[in-house]
Amino acid sequence: CTEPTFYLPIIEECHRIGIQFLTTCFDTELVNIFDNYLDFYKISSSDLTNRLLIMSIVEKNKPIIMSCGASSFKEIDDAVLFIKNSNFTSKLSLLHCVLNYPCKPSDANISMIESLRNRYSEKCEEIGYSCHVPMPDAIDCCLSAVTKGATIIEKHFTTSRIKQGNDHYHAM
Repeated sequence: CTEPTFYLPIIEECHRIGIQFLTTCFDTELVNIFDNYLDFYKISSSDLTNRLLIMSIVEKNKPIIMSCGASSFKEIDDAVLFIKNSNFTSKLSLLHCVLNYPCKPSDANISMIESLRNRYSEKCEEIGYSCHVPMPDAIDCCLSAVTKGATIIEKHFTTSRIKQGNDHYHAM
C-alpha cells in the first residue's frame, strides 16, 4: 500500500478547513506512506526507544513531537540525544503524558511539565501535554498544563464517548 486510502477523506477535509492532518506512524512503512500528508511527526511514548522508527522519521527532517509517558529521564535523554546527533535540523518538542486510560486528574502529574522544561529547554523548542483525563476534568488539567508552560496540548477526540475502544471514553 503506497496511499493512505482510508485516510484520504479525512486528509482532504483537514486541508479544506485549514487544519494540519496528523496520524502517529507506528512503523517505518507508515512513515513512508504518510510522509506526503504530514507537516510534522508524532512519536508515541511506546516508540521512544525504537531507534529504527525514530531514524526513519528523523530522515524526513520535519518537526517531531515526542511523547514521554512511562519513560525515565535516561530514556528521554537518550532519545533526544539520538535525534539531535542525527543531523536533525528541524524542531523537536516533548509531550508529558500519563499512560493511564483514563487518567485520574489527581494522577496527571502536571508538574512534570516544569521538570521537562527545565531539563530540555536547550534541546527542545516546546514542551506540551498529552491529556488522557476524561471530560470535563480534562479542561482543568489542560489549563493547568498551560500555566506550567505547556505550549502544545494533545487531546484525543471522538464522535461518541460510548463507542468501544481505548480512546473514546476519555476523549473530547
